[in-house]
Amino acid sequence: MIPEDPQSQAALIMGVGKMVRDRTLRLQSSQSHRSGRRALPFGELTMAQSLAMMAVKDQGPLSITALAGLLAVSAPSASAMVERLVERGVLVREPDPRDRRRVQVRLSPEADQDYDHIYEFILQDFVRLVERIGPDMARKWCEVMLAVRAVIFSDQGPAGERPADRRPAAAGHGGTSR
Repeated sequence: MIPEDPQSQAALIMGVGKMVRDRTLRLQSSQSHRSGRRALPFGELTMAQSLAMMAVKDQGPLSITALAGLLAVSAPSASAMVERLVERGVLVREPDPRDRRRVQVRLSPEADQDYDHIYEFILQDFVRLVERIGPDMARKWCEVMLAVRAVIFSDQGPAGERPADRRPAAAGHGGTSR
């Protein structure tokens, strides 16, 4: 039964959102553990570290200050998180080509490759989910997601729109967000 009041609707949407998040995290963890590839610790990252990794993947090389801003944490917290991710081989530090005094971080080549592999694995799981709910329901789901995205973008305003929400087609993910 579909709830009628906004509070119950919001609770249902939030609950299913958590289920989707948990399913994605389980898939990410299981795939990173069972892949025959190098063992980058994606399944062992904290939520904050996973968000940092995704921000760097989506945005490209970032300064610590920019990463801190995206994650809504202090620069010292972002710096400590980056240090742990560098030690684990997930991120690498490099001089900013525009200002050699500054440092920026990017995904290591191995982490970038593994991220793409895990992304494709999770995407295929979502393809199976979409196929199971059928084309009409999948179309409705897409309509809802587009409407939610539009509201979120309008809440953020023009300065709040993040390029991460508009993946370049050259990245091999068809111009969709992650």
